[in-house]
Amino acid sequence: MKNNTLPKTFWWHNLTQFGGAMNDNVFKLIMVYALMAWNLDAIKAGEASSATILALVGLTFALPFLIIVPIAGNFADRFSKQGMIVKLKISEFTIMAFGIAALYFESSPMLYTTMLLMSTQSAFFGPCKLGIIPEMVDSERLSKANGSIQLFTFIAIISGTVLAPQLSTWTHENFSLAACVCLLIAAFGLATSLKISPTPPHPERHLSLNGFGSVFKTFLEIRKDGFLTLAVLALAVFYLAAAFIQLNVIDYGAQHLGLTPEQATNLFLLTAIGIGVGSTTAGWLSGRSIEFGIVPIGALLMSLCLGVLGTLSEGNLWLSAISMFVLGFASGLFIVPLESFVQYRSPADRVGAIQAASSFATWIGILAASAFIYINSSILHATAQHGFFLLACMLLALALFSLWVLPDFFVKFILMLVTRFCYRFRVRGLDNLPANEPALLVCNHVSLMDAVLIVTSQQRRVRMLMSREYYDDAGWLTKKIVKLAKVILIHSHDNPKKLLKSLKTARTALDEGYLVCIFAEGHITRTGMMRPFKQGFERIVKGTDYPIIPVYIGGAWGSVASFQQGMPKIRLRSDFRYPVSVHFGTPLPATSTTFEVQQAVSELSVDSFELVKEDRKSLGHEFIQSARRNWSKLAMVDSTGRELKFGELLIASLILRDRLRANTTKEEQSIGILLPTGSASAMANIATTLDQRISVNLNYTAPPASVKSAQEQCEIRTVLTSRKFLEVLPELPLAENVLYMEDLLKDISSGEKFRTFLKARIRPARILLGTKRIRPDEVTTILFSSGSTAEPKGVMLSHHNLLSNIESFRSVVSPKREDVMLATLPFFHSFGYTVTFWFPLISGITTACHTNPLEGEKIGKLAEKYKASILLTTPSFLLAYTRKIKPEQFANLHYVFTGAEKLQPRIASMFEKKFGIHPLEGYGATELSPVCALSLPNVEVDNLEETGNREDRLGRALPGMAMKIVHPETGENLAPGEEGLIYIKGPNVMVGYLKKPELTQSVLHDGWYDTGDIGLMDPDGFFAITGRLSRFSKLGGEMISHGAVEKALQEALKLGPDALAVVAIDDERKGEKLCVFHNAAELNEDAIREMLKALDIPNLWKPNPKDWQLVDALPLLGTGKLDYRTMKEKAAQV
Repeated sequence: MKNNTLPKTFWWHNLTQFGGAMNDNVFKLIMVYALMAWNLDAIKAGEASSATILALVGLTFALPFLIIVPIAGNFADRFSKQGMIVKLKISEFTIMAFGIAALYFESSPMLYTTMLLMSTQSAFFGPCKLGIIPEMVDSERLSKANGSIQLFTFIAIISGTVLAPQLSTWTHENFSLAACVCLLIAAFGLATSLKISPTPPHPERHLSLNGFGSVFKTFLEIRKDGFLTLAVLALAVFYLAAAFIQLNVIDYGAQHLGLTPEQATNLFLLTAIGIGVGSTTAGWLSGRSIEFGIVPIGALLMSLCLGVLGTLSEGNLWLSAISMFVLGFASGLFIVPLESFVQYRSPADRVGAIQAASSFATWIGILAASAFIYINSSILHATAQHGFFLLACMLLALALFSLWVLPDFFVKFILMLVTRFCYRFRVRGLDNLPANEPALLVCNHVSLMDAVLIVTSQQRRVRMLMSREYYDDAGWLTKKIVKLAKVILIHSHDNPKKLLKSLKTARTALDEGYLVCIFAEGHITRTGMMRPFKQGFERIVKGTDYPIIPVYIGGAWGSVASFQQGMPKIRLRSDFRYPVSVHFGTPLPATSTTFEVQQAVSELSVDSFELVKEDRKSLGHEFIQSARRNWSKLAMVDSTGRELKFGELLIASLILRDRLRANTTKEEQSIGILLPTGSASAMANIATTLDQRISVNLNYTAPPASVKSAQEQCEIRTVLTSRKFLEVLPELPLAENVLYMEDLLKDISSGEKFRTFLKARIRPARILLGTKRIRPDEVTTILFSSGSTAEPKGVMLSHHNLLSNIESFRSVVSPKREDVMLATLPFFHSFGYTVTFWFPLISGITTACHTNPLEGEKIGKLAEKYKASILLTTPSFLLAYTRKIKPEQFANLHYVFTGAEKLQPRIASMFEKKFGIHPLEGYGATELSPVCALSLPNVEVDNLEETGNREDRLGRALPGMAMKIVHPETGENLAPGEEGLIYIKGPNVMVGYLKKPELTQSVLHDGWYDTGDIGLMDPDGFFAITGRLSRFSKLGGEMISHGAVEKALQEALKLGPDALAVVAIDDERKGEKLCVFHNAAELNEDAIREMLKALDIPNLWKPNPKDWQLVDALPLLGTGKLDYRTMKEKAAQV
């Protein structure tokens, strides 16, 4: 992610120009005070005019700029800008010394000479001051840098405006003594200039001393760019107004408000403060873009304030002061976008020349301000107040002209304000957008606000393609905006001729240099999943070299303008400041296929979740917030009849956390949990998480050796369990410190309950969790495999992993407040831990738990009592429920998801026939936290049907995740329909395997997780698993290693590797089953059954005795290795 801070060298430059700007103002005001003091008698006698003195000072200051600026830009382009700045700061010190002498001898000619020299030095400094900025910062930070430069400039103006009259007063009008401060400021500027990083000279560039010819040539170049021309002219008008205001305010104060010159100067101080505030505001509003739409607003506000000053009654000091401040604020809004645009729009090798031409124009404006004052006072004999009114009329004309020329930019700015107000808006990848060249933006479509988000996220004009159906149904205001933005109307149902015309219009827009944006899905998603991309955009760029920019809008699903809750409607409380992001991806060639572009957009969705990680809270923090929002709502129930509300669950978990702390040491990072699914297990996991420790749910169905291995790997010294639960388990090796839930939760006094209630209800979550800040990537749980290899693997999952997976799952399931999750999977199971435990708690819905997933009758009663609506289980358990549960007990189910093993069509059909709801398959792995893909119900919203599932497919990748199919050997990305390895990328990908860095490295490749599964993907993103790369089977939700089963059986039967082998074949009931080939003739079914009964391995590992085949010899390949393929084919034939 790009750093948005400005570099240190920029700040040294900013301080340098700050000193120069301050000196200009201090010395100029001291000069005005001195000349007025020296000519006071003549002014009183009517022989001289203060307006004439002001005009002459302004003329003297502006004239050198007109002469020097034309060649100054060439110097800045050819020589090192940093080197020139240092030399100019040395000359400034010398000029200030000469000015002090002029004031000491009270010599007007010497004083005007000083002013000429000072403005000459400033004329050379100007192109360097602004031209060096693009060499210090990138285009995304130009507005911010210019906002900072303007802020410091006007702080300098403020400081100089405050300091000059004070110096005059403090020294009792000893102006030479007062000017000594200018010498110190010059020395400060010289010192800071030496800290600026050197910039390269460009000796190859021609140095022209024909200044006016060079400026004239540059103006001819600028004229070819209409927007750049307007920006330069607008800057000239602004500086005319600014110079007039600065000089005219002194006469205005004396004539209209009865102030002295020193007092009248303080009015401009308010304007300078306003300019600083306005400049900062303009930089903030622009963000990483340049918002031209601010300019007419600034101009209108300036004309309004000047109109007020021009019509105020005499002596109205307070309203005059307010008007001067607002005038400055409006000026800041006006100038920042213009100066940023001139820098941004200028070619890199012509920045100095264009800055010089722009400066020449602005100094013409400043010179015109002196003439304006003279004409207003000496020729028209009008007052200073009349001058303000005339200027207001001129700026009003400019504002109206800018609205006429730039109406779309103005509308864009208004829309930008709306998006910044309604959304927490972030943009990434602006560097991937071409500065001026055409490009086709291809974006996902999740809400009605998508086009506005795209347009306001960057500074260029975008021609959008819009559905003609939406346009026809839109209101008059929307239609006006659409016409103003030159939106291209298109519809998928258009006849070929009409469709081709729309695509040709888009192509023409590209030829004209525009960015063109198309939502390739054709319609807004109704499920949260990205819809298949249509191929129309390929025709737009066919035969060109225009780049295709993939764009992803993240976070907008679920906002007020999305279809997550049906038709979009205003839900102000939940949608205000909704977090959304826009990501511009790396440009793709025009020859890219629809599938390749869709994959690129999908991969950008991963970045949107990485962006969220910056502000990610911990799992415990999210639960605390959820419990407080749903304090009196039922959180968890189980078959024992125990019911806990969210508030009660939080209080109980905090008490358990405190007692856990009292019975463990601080050094213990991992806590073992050996409990069945239920409220006790939930409290244990929540308490461990709230204590910022790692929960390790031990698999009580695994062999004792696996349980022991898991504890040793995690260095577990404490296990939370229950005496009652241990009674039904065989002897398991547990850690030295066994804590029983019955003991920890007894003898809770009413005082302890009340104190914990206050903490749970009132204390900030950050403090409740402890002083240590939890990083999103910190591990929060370790889930173990069932020991498929010699030693079980511990999968480390972080707070970000789990919360991202919950958010992705929630975004497509869209749980309602009244939903109830039926939780029967154990918490050592990744689906049970993330989806049936944390998901409902974080989402604020009720969980109905049962300890044993095989007890269908009890589960049915529980589901009926609490009206369970969401079920996530395995196909094996689903078959049991189909046989044992009554239809009315599952009457409220509207989501049934299966995972962990293949769902046979026969089981799905039986379940749907009995309960009236079709079970849907998902795909995941413990390493993926675990859900990464899901089938969804087909939906129809606003007369548009969206396919959520497809036969023989496992769904599509969830939002925030990307999937690709690669060649198993080369790693090359494969085309749709081609079989290969399934890779998954997303925020849900595990931190790694515990203490197994080599194994972690073997499955993680640049953020992509190698699932080990062979599959294929359709062009529209639906995918299927067609096989497995390694010899593993997924049975009962657990990955079973054929090699581990072989080894256990070989040792039990005392057979060698060439005498017994294990393969897996498809099974209608379980998805897969293990089959054994052996050459031990003495074995029969009874002997096998007795051997398996005595064998200390999980039941899932034990192949059915009926699936054992006796062979004379195991088939071999030519290489001498076992031919597993032949054995699998033979097993399938039986």
